[in-house]
Amino acid sequence: MPDFIPILGYLDDYIILPIGIYLCYKLIPQDKLKKYEEIIEKQDPSLKKNWISGVIILLIWIIILGILLKRLPKS
Repeated sequence: MPDFIPILGYLDDYIILPIGIYLCYKLIPQDKLKKYEEIIEKQDPSLKKNWISGVIILLIWIIILGILLKRLPKS
């Protein structure tokens, strides 16, 4: 739905999208879901977070935002 319609424009963001995610989750066969949950639990906890990559991506976004803000016309 277009976002220019007050309140209804956000319907897809707050209602339809979570319902779609829920339905996708329910469509996963239970045996596959349990298998991959066990694999995740067996992984080394240090592999779950990669702070260096996160910081690099954040810095790239900050640089892009800074470039875009500098190009805005001054009023």
